Amino acid sequence: MAPPGAPDVVILRRLQQDPTVKRDWPNLSMKTIWMLHRDWPQFVPEPGVSTLDNNGDGLDFHLERIAKVWAANGDISNLVNESYQGEPVESDGNVDLRQYHSRFFQSDLLTCSGFLEVLGEAGLFLRRIILNAPSHWGNTDIAEEFNHYLDYVAAIASKGNVNNLESEKERLRLDADQVEQIRLKYPYESGSLAFIERKNRLLERLFATISHTEAGANLYDVLCKVDDRQRILADDPGWKRGVPDGKVLRRMALADGYDRDKREFTKPVPDARIEPEDLIKIMAGNPAYAKVLDKFLANRCPYNGQEKAEQILHTFGSKIGQWSVRDIAKVMQRSDLDFSETRVRHLLSGYPEIFGLQDEDRFPLENKFLLARKVANIMEHMFEGATLDDVAKLINTFDPVFANEVGGVTAADIHLIQQAYDFVPSWQVNGANPVERSASRSSLTSFIQSVARDIGQKAADHLLTQVFSSLSKNVNSKRIPLELQITIDTNYQKAALAFVDTLFPEMKVLSPEQQVQLKGKIEEVSSFDHETLKAVFTESGLPHMSLGRAGQIATALVRAKRLDFSGLRASVETAPLAHSHEGEIAMLRLDSLSRGYEALLTRLERDIMRDEDLRASLKRSSLVTLRSEMVQKVVAKYHHQQPLKNCNVMMVQHMLGQAYSQISGYQQLGMDCCKCIFVGIPYHKNPEVEEAVAQSFGVDVRVPPRDMHEMCKAIERGVDDAVAMHRKNGLPILIVCDGPQARDYFEMAYPELAEAGVARFTEQTSYGDRPEHRAKSSMRVVSYALLEPKEEEAKFVGQAVARAVNGVLSQLGTGGEKKPILILGAGDIGLSTADAFAGDGGEMYIYDNKWSPEAEAYAKSHGYTILKDRANIAKGKFMLVGCAGDLTIDMEEILSSDSNAIYVSASSKLVEINMEALRKLSIDDEGRVRRFLVAEVNNQQTWAYWLTDGTLRIVVADGLPANFNDVNSVPPEFIDLTMAMSLASAVQAVNGTEIVFESLNATDTNELNDMFNGMLNNLCHDAREAAAASSDINGS
Repeated sequence: MAPPGAPDVVILRRLQQDPTVKRDWPNLSMKTIWMLHRDWPQFVPEPGVSTLDNNGDGLDFHLERIAKVWAANGDISNLVNESYQGEPVESDGNVDLRQYHSRFFQSDLLTCSGFLEVLGEAGLFLRRIILNAPSHWGNTDIAEEFNHYLDYVAAIASKGNVNNLESEKERLRLDADQVEQIRLKYPYESGSLAFIERKNRLLERLFATISHTEAGANLYDVLCKVDDRQRILADDPGWKRGVPDGKVLRRMALADGYDRDKREFTKPVPDARIEPEDLIKIMAGNPAYAKVLDKFLANRCPYNGQEKAEQILHTFGSKIGQWSVRDIAKVMQRSDLDFSETRVRHLLSGYPEIFGLQDEDRFPLENKFLLARKVANIMEHMFEGATLDDVAKLINTFDPVFANEVGGVTAADIHLIQQAYDFVPSWQVNGANPVERSASRSSLTSFIQSVARDIGQKAADHLLTQVFSSLSKNVNSKRIPLELQITIDTNYQKAALAFVDTLFPEMKVLSPEQQVQLKGKIEEVSSFDHETLKAVFTESGLPHMSLGRAGQIATALVRAKRLDFSGLRASVETAPLAHSHEGEIAMLRLDSLSRGYEALLTRLERDIMRDEDLRASLKRSSLVTLRSEMVQKVVAKYHHQQPLKNCNVMMVQHMLGQAYSQISGYQQLGMDCCKCIFVGIPYHKNPEVEEAVAQSFGVDVRVPPRDMHEMCKAIERGVDDAVAMHRKNGLPILIVCDGPQARDYFEMAYPELAEAGVARFTEQTSYGDRPEHRAKSSMRVVSYALLEPKEEEAKFVGQAVARAVNGVLSQLGTGGEKKPILILGAGDIGLSTADAFAGDGGEMYIYDNKWSPEAEAYAKSHGYTILKDRANIAKGKFMLVGCAGDLTIDMEEILSSDSNAIYVSASSKLVEINMEALRKLSIDDEGRVRRFLVAEVNNQQTWAYWLTDGTLRIVVADGLPANFNDVNSVPPEFIDLTMAMSLASAVQAVNGTEIVFESLNATDTNELNDMFNGMLNNLCHDAREAAAASSDINGS
């Protein structure tokens, strides 16, 4: 359902907005779509072809490639010759493109009417939109969709004349009346006839459905059935049999005599995603069907929806306002599959008196995905006998700010979370038999539940509990613990022994009493040796039990006890039922039993016990903070304003745990997460943070590869898409910056929007807040980068750098104690980094080309060696740490460094170390960069570069900032100040109108700073009081 002519990024974004894709495939990529198309072409259309178009053959590629290049340089002939070799065109760029590439525009389908004279080739773009429009769309919707892509169609219509782009946009911009006139004047050429026919077919289906529905039925239920039918049609590859596929259609299009009026859409059906509310609009807008609708409404039963609403309220109670539509639907579907998200949303909106919700309370802030991850982590490590109430108390202890916001997490809340999220363990009391659970609870749970057919459901549930218990008790074990192995063997031995009973007719004819007696005798044989078992059968007086048969049964039982499945196979082959139909069934059962046992052991040891990612994932999720105190202070101050309610938001922020509470604050102040793009800075990829943000809020999260060029491209694409949202919905743009790049790109690419003040910016880095930026002041920017509270962050950054580097040094088998360490840059981060390494015992040297008196005095007072001459500063140093926010380790430092010198960057981006020079110095005669991995901490890699002179240089994080190596770089309670200033700056940016580069206002700054200092005092308050009391006692 991507718009006609959409490039890949638009197709992907439309898919990512689908609730099912968001839930089941959050990391969907174009590569995945291509793979799906390759494997299931009958279901997944080719991404490069618009499937809803009658003869779409790569128009998205055409628009993306040709229109952009035309707009850039106006050269049509070179581009087309380059892109479509074998299809040369005349060198005259003014020749009508349709003469040479009609297949891209379907102009061969149109009569020689005046349709193309109205909008030129852009009219064909309008035609595609009408052909693909959902049935409930009106002329206004069509006009908006067309205007949304004016950049493309104007480039086509201008034929490469860059000077005419803006005038073409204004000429081509359509309103609803113009669309209606075009559709009336050119019903066939515009695609209007096909669109009307589709709408009529849908109305007929609606009429037929309602006509055959009993009086008093719930209208919403009826419309859901119509919508479900639409979706079934879309998913059924044979829904419209006899329609040729795209290739056949293209061949037929070229054949003489083909009746193009009969051409129909290929699947999916264009209106396959119409919601019930849209169906009501369609009926209400048609006088004939409106009467049917009114009649139906008059007779509908008013109680069914009320009963459903009361069912939801009974399940969730007074906290219903804290649960998202998605979570409510997942919980309710455990007992009734009719509770779709659409149904739940309808009930919440339709029965406010039942739920007691105001308008702003109906759709709460976030899904409880991250909370569920924290619950799962706690539950899988709880003590034996723990209850859900214990779990709730721990959550309240770990996250008091969040607990206070929701009125405290209770055991009932935990129970609902268990039902909403499959990965949460299902026990009510840890160690007791778990409650019945779905077979699709999680990958591990699903697998273990699949062996229930072999060992029984009760045994499978008990086994699952033991697996979780073993994971929590044996944190460092990579083998199946003995007690778990015994449980697995015991269960499969019972299953194998029961299997033996089915092999011999002598066992089948026993009465239940005889079976119990015989089983008791067999269990008394503790040694389970063959002769003793054989005697049990020969001396039991069983009818028709020969000595030979007793020996066969005893042999089979011994093999079953030993779990000798190969031996049991031989027993089946010699049993009376061998070579019969029953024998074949028995062999299949034995194969299932054997494979289930082996697969369970293999899976547990290979994928569970040895899967460090599985063990660490929940732990990392638990490090993400749900709420932060200072962010909530800003929320409380501005919540009544909802200042971010009508904004498109684009954020460039670190992919750290702090992002969650930051986005939560933005959303609580009105941000619509469907209108938010979050570009994660990929210094350290934290999939748990990415997943938590995407799953909980529905934000469009984009984390590029760990490459600066790719990050720049991702930022620019984010700005482009934010502008596209603005042009579609007319809302202003808020861009939350980490450096000046997004701001600079916006001003360069969209100068008219920059001049109009469409975008507001915040800035958090000194790199993006320099005198030249403030002097420019052509856009509204609110910065907190240079404020005193932000300087507090620098102190913690230095500690974070030292912590990260020490982890690397430990893997390298060395340390910085008593060794010369050079700090390059004497700013706040440089001095705090020097303090951190000095605290570890290092001998500190600091270089700066512009020493401030304060920094120099500070360094002297701490006994650090001050360097002012850059010559040979690297010589003899164990480690060089760049902290200047600029190039500090250049060719001169690389060449003068000792072999095995360690390079560290403490600044954003790749600015401190000349990595290009380092790579050039490491290239061998065959053009290869000689480097090898020497350490890896939390997926952050450290490489040794082997220079051509035979010496080594070790680069922590391969030149990226060293401190970003975990879920949290700076402890959450300290980075909270920065996140709170980010939110306050965003409020100031959108509330003001003056075009100025200014700092966060003094009131918010001082309030947050006072709160931060108070928190620091509280951290040590009790310890200081106790120490003072002790001192008084000793003194007396």
